[in-house]
Amino acid sequence: MKDDVFFVWKVDKNVTPDDFPEYLNSIEPRIQFTSEIELNRVLNFADLSIKRLDDKFIMKVYRKGTHTNKYINWRSNDPKSYITGTMKTLMYRAYDLCTLRKDGNKELEFLKDTFI
Repeated sequence: MKDDVFFVWKVDKNVTPDDFPEYLNSIEPRIQFTSEIELNRVLNFADLSIKRLDDKFIMKVYRKGTHTNKYINWRSNDPKSYITGTMKTLMYRAYDLCTLRKDGNKELEFLKDTFI
């Protein structure tokens, strides 16, 4: 099982960001933590791309480069509620996760192109 944890680490001269996962991993050997450091003030975490500004975070939808954008075909024998539920969930995600309206609109346009 894998769970994700997101937290902001304030730089400390005496403790490096590598020290914390090392400490956590020493407590229980069956539970092991890894860490990722932002690159150019951006961190991709789960399905979010999080950009750190001086006073806030800007978030938008993130997909791995290997994502295929393939969903259930409308003409399949699956219940239509599965397909419409997928569409609604992805649209809700665009509204809910994107901090900036332009990013949300871009995501909705992407979804429109994907499902058409």
